[in-house]
Amino acid sequence: MKYTVVAVGSIASSSVAIAANLRAGTSNDYSKENESRSWMWHDYGKLDPEPTSYWLGDDNLPPWIKNHYHPGDEEIFPELGHPLYREMFIAGLDDIMVDESEDVLAADELDERRLQHLHSKKALVESSCNFSPEDVTLFDPMDQNKCTLWSSFISENMDNIIKIPCGSCITMDVLDGSQISLLYGLSIVGRLFIPNDASFEIVTPWIIVEGLLEIEASSEDRKIPSEKQIKFTLTGTENVSFTPDMATDNTNHCESGCNVGVKPFVVAGGRVMIKGMNDDCPTWTLLLYIGDADGEVNNIIRLKDPQAAKCWTTGAELLFTSDQTGLNGWDDDHIAVIDSVDTATGEIKLVSGLPKKKTSIEECEGCDDSDGFECNCENIAVEVAILSRNIIIQPDEVLDGIGNHFIVYHTPNVPQIIQGVEIKNSGQKGILGRYPLHFHMSESVFGSVVSKNSVRDSNQRCYVIHGSHNVTLSENVAYNNFGHCYMLEDGGEWDNLFQNNIGVRTKVLPIVDHPKHGLSDHFPSTFWITNPANEIIGNVAAGSQSSGIWFELRGINEPSKSLPINHGIDTRRLALGRFKDNVVHSNRGNGLALYPIGYFAPTGTTFENTYVYKNNGVGIFFHGVTNIKIDGGYIADNRIGMRNFAVANSILEDVTVVGVSKHLNYMINEGRVESFCHPNRHMYGVSFHPNEGIGHGTQFYNIDFSGFTDSNGCKTSNALWLENDQTRSHLFNNVQVFSDVTFDSITNRVTVCEAIHNSHDGDVTNIAIEANGISPYNRGFYLQDSGDQSLFKHLFDGGESCVAVDGSCLKYCADACLRLVIFETTGSSWTDDIQMVITDTATGIQSFDYKHMWRPSTNIVNKGFYGAALPAGKAFSVSFLQRGTKVWPDFVYEKYEVAPQCNVSLRPDITFDYPAPTSRCNQLIKNGDLEDGSYVGWQDFFTDFEMVSPGADGSDYAVKTVRRTVAGGHVSVHNMLDVSCLRGAQGFAYQIEGKIKILNSEEEMIACNPGASCSPRLTLKYETYNRQTSDRSAHIILREHLSTLSTGWASFSFHITLPDDIVEATQATLVLDQAAGYNFVLDNWSMEVEQTFSTFPTLSLNPSPMPSEAPSEM
Repeated sequence: MKYTVVAVGSIASSSVAIAANLRAGTSNDYSKENESRSWMWHDYGKLDPEPTSYWLGDDNLPPWIKNHYHPGDEEIFPELGHPLYREMFIAGLDDIMVDESEDVLAADELDERRLQHLHSKKALVESSCNFSPEDVTLFDPMDQNKCTLWSSFISENMDNIIKIPCGSCITMDVLDGSQISLLYGLSIVGRLFIPNDASFEIVTPWIIVEGLLEIEASSEDRKIPSEKQIKFTLTGTENVSFTPDMATDNTNHCESGCNVGVKPFVVAGGRVMIKGMNDDCPTWTLLLYIGDADGEVNNIIRLKDPQAAKCWTTGAELLFTSDQTGLNGWDDDHIAVIDSVDTATGEIKLVSGLPKKKTSIEECEGCDDSDGFECNCENIAVEVAILSRNIIIQPDEVLDGIGNHFIVYHTPNVPQIIQGVEIKNSGQKGILGRYPLHFHMSESVFGSVVSKNSVRDSNQRCYVIHGSHNVTLSENVAYNNFGHCYMLEDGGEWDNLFQNNIGVRTKVLPIVDHPKHGLSDHFPSTFWITNPANEIIGNVAAGSQSSGIWFELRGINEPSKSLPINHGIDTRRLALGRFKDNVVHSNRGNGLALYPIGYFAPTGTTFENTYVYKNNGVGIFFHGVTNIKIDGGYIADNRIGMRNFAVANSILEDVTVVGVSKHLNYMINEGRVESFCHPNRHMYGVSFHPNEGIGHGTQFYNIDFSGFTDSNGCKTSNALWLENDQTRSHLFNNVQVFSDVTFDSITNRVTVCEAIHNSHDGDVTNIAIEANGISPYNRGFYLQDSGDQSLFKHLFDGGESCVAVDGSCLKYCADACLRLVIFETTGSSWTDDIQMVITDTATGIQSFDYKHMWRPSTNIVNKGFYGAALPAGKAFSVSFLQRGTKVWPDFVYEKYEVAPQCNVSLRPDITFDYPAPTSRCNQLIKNGDLEDGSYVGWQDFFTDFEMVSPGADGSDYAVKTVRRTVAGGHVSVHNMLDVSCLRGAQGFAYQIEGKIKILNSEEEMIACNPGASCSPRLTLKYETYNRQTSDRSAHIILREHLSTLSTGWASFSFHITLPDDIVEATQATLVLDQAAGYNFVLDNWSMEVEQTFSTFPTLSLNPSPMPSEAPSEM
C-alpha cells in the first residue's frame, strides 16, 4: 500500500533566501561597557575587546599570513604546529588581548546563572493545549488507545492539511513497510505516536514538530537491523519557512516566517521522544578476537561486550577503526557486514573477511612478561561500532553536498530524547546551521538525551550543540564526516555531557565550503570543544584528518554571546568539567590539543586517564596553558608524545610514555603497519620549552619512559627534549621538576641539541636543568655543552668534574646546585651590542652574556633579556659593557626562577655595578635630533615609526608615527632614560624641550590647545623596584598637555627638578600619548641637565647586597 497525500494549509513551502537568519542575535539585556579598562595589546595594534582571528581564504588576510599562503594550501592536511598554522596563530595571535581589569565572574554567581535556565525572547515554549488539565507542568500522555489511527486520519483528511492539531493524538498503524508520500510536509502540533511494531517510510519535504513525536521503545528482543524499520526521507530543493501554528503559545514568533532551510526535520516548541534502540544494546565495543574460517581470513570475530552478539544481527554494518599510525593510516578503517551470529558463543561471522588483521585484545604476540603495562592489548585494541539502526533519517538524494538536516530550534526547557537513529548523508555543505543533528539556541534543555545514534557520511559536521546547555550525548557513533564532528559551536554552551561516544574518519571541510569565514573545519577535530565547562568522558576519537580532540577556546561568539548566561565570560579561564577516560588514536595530526589560543585554567584542572597513541603529529599538544594536570594514562607510538609550549605550573603524573612499543615493532615486522620513523625524522617523548615564564614549567611525577632507542630507525629518539620551535628570546628560563621518573635505558633520556643548533628563532643559551629524578644519580645539573662555557665558570671547580652526555649536547655536573636568574632590560636596538658581565667578587672570575630578544622591533613591550645560572655561597656583581665602555642599558630587573630542589632557599648574592655619571648624563634623550636618519633610541607602543623629511628648523630628518589613526589612538611613544644617570642626582634640575606636529587621517596639520581631545600628553615618570617582593611602583615627575599648530612646528619647554627618591629609580622614561586618532611628528627633543656632569656628587650607586635567605614567596 502506498499513500500519496497532497496537503495545503497554514504551513506551506516557500523560499527564504537567507539561511543566516538563524544566526540573528537574541535580545541582549546587558550592555558591555568598554570604559576604564586596561588592555593587553594584540601584537598588531588593534584595540578590540574580542580577539582577532584570520583564516585562509579571508580577503583581508594581513601580510604576515598572506606571505605564507598559497592557493590550495587549505586542501592539504596541515598538521597542527606546521609552519603555516604557526604563522597564522603564533605570529598573529600569541599576544591575544586580555581585559585584565575586568573582574572574574564569581563562581557562585556563575553557578546561579547556570541554574536559572534563562531564555531569550526568541524562545519557543510547549503549548498549553497539549498539557494535562490536572497538572499544567506535565505533558498529557494522551493514551494511545484513545488516539485516532493514522489510516483513519488520512482517509478523513485527504483533501485537507496534513497537520495533527494541537490537543489531538494520532497512532501510526502502518506495519508493512509501506511508503507514505506527503508532498507538502508533515506538521505535528498535537501528538503522533508510533508503536514499536510500526514499519513504514514517510517521504516528505519537511517535518515540523510543535507538539509531540513519540516512537515507542524497542521491544527487548528487537535486534539491529530488524525487518521492522521506520524511515523518514526528506525531499525537495527549496528553502522552507514556517510560522507557529495559531493554536500554540508561540504565535508572537516567526510572524514573517522562520527559515529552516532545505529538507528540514524541525523541533520548534515541541518535543521528540524517539527510542529506537534498547538501553542494554551497545553501539560500540572493543575487538576481543579476530580469526579465520571456511577458507577466508579475518572473517570471524568476538567482541569484548558479550551483549553485542545478543542484539547485533545478520545484515548489520560494522565499523572497525584503524590500528595504524596516523600519517597514512588515519582512514584505514573498514566496514564489514554480519553474516551470522552465534549468541551462545558470541562469535560473529562476517560476509567478507577484513582485508587485514586488526589488533584485538587477545593479540599479545608482540609482548612478553617483561612488558608489564604494554602487554595488556586492551589498551590498543581497535573499536568495533555498529552503523545500522532501525530508525533512519535520510535525504532522497544529495546534490552539491546538500542533504537533510535535523534541528531543535529555539526550544528551551523541553527535554528531547533522540535514541537509536541512523542519520545518513545529512548536513548541508557551506550552509550555516544545517547539520545532521543540531540543538540551536535552545539554552537549557535539562533532561535532553542524544544517545545510541549513528551519523554517517555527513556533508557537514555531526552532532552540534549551539547555544544550548545540559544535553547528554552518549554512546553515539559518527563515521566519514566532513568538518568538526561532536562540537560546541559558539563557545556559549554549558554543562553538556559527551560520554562514551566514538568518532571515526573526520575529514577536512575545505575553506571554500565553510558556512562562514573564521571557522576551522579545514583542521577538523572529531571533538571540537570551545567551552571547557562541559564534560568529556570515555569517548574515542579514532582517525581524523587533523586532530582527535581540540580545545579551541576562541571566546564566545554571537548569537550565544548575547545570552545572559554568557555576559562577561572568558572561556579561557573557566573551570574544566570532567575530562576522563578518553582515547585518541590514529589521527593524522594531533591527538589532544589545546592550541593555539591556550587555556588559563584554574588550579587543579585535571585530564584523567587519557590514552593517546599512534598519532602522526603530537599525542598531546599544549600551548599557552597553565595549571593543567595530566593524571594517569598512556602516551605511546606517537611521532611526538607530548609538546609543551608556554606551559606554566602543569603536571604529568602516573603516566606511561612509550616511544615505539614492542607491539608496534611486532606489527612492523609482520608488515601490518608502516613505521613513522625514517632517517630524517626525530621521535620524542615529552618536550619542555625554553621560555615558560617565571615559575615552574612542567612537573613530572611517577613517569615511566620506555621504547626510546637509536634502533627505532628515526634520526634521533629521546624521552625528553628541549623545544627548538618558537624559542622567542632563545634564553632558557624554565624550571622543571622530576620525581620518580624511570627509564628503560641509561641513554636517550634527554636532549637539547635541536634547541642549541637548530632553533627557528635563534639558538638557545643558558640551559641548566636540574638532574634530580632523571640522572642515574638523582642529583646535580645538566648544563649546556656548547662553545660558550659561561655556565661552568662559577661552579666551585670551574666545571672540571662535569662529564659530557652522549647525544644530548649536555654535560652532567653531579655536584652543581644552581638557580636560574633572568635580567630583563630594554629591547631598544641601541643596546643590541651590550654585553652583561657577571663577576665573582672574591675570585674575579667573569662570565658573559649578550642580549636575547624575540621579534626585535621598536615596540616597547618587546624586552631584552640576559641570563645566568648561579650557585649559593658566592657574591656576584653585574655590570654592562658596550664596545669596552661601561654603560647601563636604561634599566635592569633581575628575576629569580623557582629555587632548585637541591636547595630550596638558594638565592645568589647579587649587586649591580652602575657606571659613574659622565658627560653622557648631560643630555638624556637618545637620538633626539634624529640626524643620523634613523629612529634608534625611540620606542613605540604599537604605533610604528617612519623617518620623514625635512625636520624642524631646516634639519634633514624627523620621526613620524604611522598607525595611530587606524589603531584608535591608544598607542604611545617612549624614550627610555639612562637610570644610572638619575640615581644619585636628586635635586638636580633638567630642561625638557622639543618640537611637535600632529596630523589627522588626511595628513593635515592640526592646531590644538592643551586640554582638548586632540592634545598630546607628555609624561616623565620613573619606577622603583622592591627586589625582595618584585613589586614595582610608578612615580610621576611631569605630566602636561601640549599645544600644536596648523601652520608648522610647535615648541614646548619644561623645567623639572629630580625628587629625592630618584636614587631608588630602576627605570625612567619620557612618554607621549593621548590625542587619539592623530599621528605625531617629532624632532629636536632634549632633556639637558642645568649643571655639568662634573658637578654630579661622588657616591656609591650600588644598592645593598641582596639577603641570602629566600623571601617568603616567589
